[in-house]
Amino acid sequence: MGIDLRKVLCHVPDYVTIPPLEGDWKEPPLQRDWKERTAVVRDTVCRVSLTHLASVLAKGRNRSLASREAFRMFWNFYRIQLLAQQAPRYQRPGVREAFFDWLDPELRDSLIGIYTRYFLREPRREHFGEYERSHALTLRATSFLE
Repeated sequence: MGIDLRKVLCHVPDYVTIPPLEGDWKEPPLQRDWKERTAVVRDTVCRVSLTHLASVLAKGRNRSLASREAFRMFWNFYRIQLLAQQAPRYQRPGVREAFFDWLDPELRDSLIGIYTRYFLREPRREHFGEYERSHALTLRATSFLE
């Protein structure tokens, strides 16, 4: 992709403020979708092992890993991983089971199959109050249409 991983990892502190390892995780203000946008990056950073990073950086030249620069790269990446591990996890969007009742009966089973294949399924009991209020408002709003 044209990214020089060595340069990026050497200069992480220049463009990312890495708090002390024991610092608190602070969410940027006024960014509602921040957790969603960073979830993929967070999970990816957490999954990369230092061994894999070393093999990518070495490119068959293991001697290159025995330098100050290599140590700084690993240290920076390790600190980023620790920071990422402290970050709040974002729960993937899901579907609310009770609202399946509103689906067209002829399509319901097929749609439920599609939705639950790609999204987490939130049990009815966890949102039933919201469903009842939505249902009552829908009945009230549509009663004037008849």
